[in-house]
Amino acid sequence: MDKKFTFLELELSSKCNAACPQCPREEPKIKKILENEFQEITLENIISWFTLDFLQNLKTIDFKGSFSEPVIARDFYKIVDYFIKNTNAYISICTNGSLRKPEFWYELGILLGERGRVIFGIDGLSDTHSIYRVNTNYEKIIENAKSFIDGGGEAVWQFIIFKHNEHQIETAKQLANDLGFSNFKLISSARFESSESFVLNKKGAKLEKSINYYAPTATDIKINATKTKSVNCKSSNLGWITIDWNGEVFPCCMSQIWKKNIPVLHIDSEIWYKKIVKSPHGLNLNNDSLDNILEKINVFYNDLGKKYIPATCAKFCGTNKLDTFVKQIDF
Repeated sequence: MDKKFTFLELELSSKCNAACPQCPREEPKIKKILENEFQEITLENIISWFTLDFLQNLKTIDFKGSFSEPVIARDFYKIVDYFIKNTNAYISICTNGSLRKPEFWYELGILLGERGRVIFGIDGLSDTHSIYRVNTNYEKIIENAKSFIDGGGEAVWQFIIFKHNEHQIETAKQLANDLGFSNFKLISSARFESSESFVLNKKGAKLEKSINYYAPTATDIKINATKTKSVNCKSSNLGWITIDWNGEVFPCCMSQIWKKNIPVLHIDSEIWYKKIVKSPHGLNLNNDSLDNILEKINVFYNDLGKKYIPATCAKFCGTNKLDTFVKQIDF
């Protein structure tokens, strides 16, 4: 292989308890596919897919969800425990924090210790948080986060800024400090189609772009991507792969939109499956070994910018890419 892969991102499940209005899973056709074809990664999958040599090279293991919530997976705790025991990697977990009991989070804090962190998505205070994080419970999240911190875990408060919650940033930052969070991270949503656009959650509440915290809109990013002539691939630079709930491997989480069975999103799937993978199931760990799959991803890296520049790569890693607003505050 050309490259050592050191950054592993796992999307353990196709299921989520939340209904965030800007999440791709809330597109009706996508949601129907995900709900009708529920799958998740088990501990047995992890043991069979990854050799000890691969595990020893890992520096970071990231549990995220482009479409789902990580801790909803049945074997979540067992999988984290397995990685703690069989790698030296730092473990990062992104969660809405509204699932499981406080005892679970306390035990997770003990398990992770200094080996990792949990990023809790808390987008406001009790009166505003659930406008975006629909179906999640603010009080339960705070209770779970406190239990995790009490167990010795490092917690980060991630706050997505909208017009409806931007006035609460300083109050939330102080609360995060008081509760023992190690960092407070601000992100301004870049998923609005234009500066004037808005979205409604399923309860009819209106979400608008923040007027005081800049981020390019989705339209800005699409227009700018058409100007790119080269790509600085983050996946290649980091040695990053993403594996989803049914064992399919992608170069990164952004490229998950190429997934063949989600037709609404597969912008670049023709390039991906016909020119690179050359098979509809060619990058699935249930059909081939990880070593063989990584060889194909290395071919993708080598040809990127020479034979093709997928639209997704131009949007997120193009040389003319616009940056989103992200700020992390250390207490």
